[in-house]
Amino acid sequence: MQPLQPVSGSDLQRFLSAPEELLQESVALQLAVASFHQTPRSLLEILVNSADAQVAEAASLHVNLAGEITDG
Repeated sequence: MQPLQPVSGSDLQRFLSAPEELLQESVALQLAVASFHQTPRSLLEILVNSADAQVAEAASLHVNLAGEITDG
């Protein structure tokens, strides 16, 4: 597996008004966004529909979408 592309909160700004455009980006960028701890729920909801299974899984497991893991 190749290292994740670096992403920051400012990189996400361009997708907030048109989140669907994120699905047109490279799998590497989608995976980086799905793995970024500050990715908002609105973008994660788009990424769970990615054609790439790894991106969809990473997005669905993200704490901002799946919620906190708790004991019991």
